[in-house]
Amino acid sequence: MAAGGGGGSSKASSSSASSAGALESSLDRKFQSVTNTMESIQGLSSWCIENKKHHSTIVYHWMKWLRRWIHLSLSL
Repeated sequence: MAAGGGGGSSKASSSSASSAGALESSLDRKFQSVTNTMESIQGLSSWCIENKKHHSTIVYHWMKWLRRWIHLSLSL
């Protein structure tokens, strides 16, 4: 019985890893394409709320993009 549970857990973790990769790709696309229009910001905000169970990944990538933007702004 414990072996069966472990097997399911392994499948869940590999599925989790692939969905995490898809989430990260989606986040990168969203942050690349966001503009300073109300519609764009509301769209990103709505997407973040819909995916709030992945809050730590969302915040990590948000900070990554902010740092990247700040670095680019300072080097201009």
